[in-house]
Parts: sequence; C-alpha cells; structure tokens
Amino acid sequence: MSRESGTIINQLISKWPYGAVITTSALLSMGLSNGLINKCESSKWIKSIGRGAYALHHDRINWIGGIYALQVQLGLKWRLLQKQI
Repeated sequence: MSRESGTIINQLISKWPYGAVITTSALLSMGLSNGLINKCESSKWIKSIGRGAYALHHDRINWIGGIYALQVQLGLKWRLLQKQI
C-alpha cells in the first residue's frame, strides 16, 4: 500500500461516524478507487453489509447510521406523503 493510499484510509477511518453506513459512491468521492476499497475490505478495515454499502469492520450499525447514509451521502430526504384532493 502506498503512503498516499494509507493517508486516504487514515482520513476515512478518522472521519467515519461510529454506527454509520458508508456508500461506495461516498468512498469513491473521498478518493478511494474500487481496488483500494477491495483492499480495505480484504484487510478487514471495512466490511460489506450489502450492495454498495460498507461499515467499519468491528462497528455495530444502527438504523440512524443507515439514515445518515441515505440523507448525507446519497442526498435523499424524507418527504411527507400528502393526500391529493
């Protein structure tokens, strides 16, 4: 692993909120390549918890961490359903 990729991984780990899910698109936007994501997974820094979703390897994910990924990383907002008249 190069010094640059080590720095990226250290920044990722230090900024990752505990209990939060992180998406592949968020990892890519932070500068990780698909190869580096796979290396992080095989090195047990992160674990896949579903398609396009990761968690820190020894972290416990909760529903708030899932909402964080949807709102902050993917930009999805909850909308109230309005009844049309």
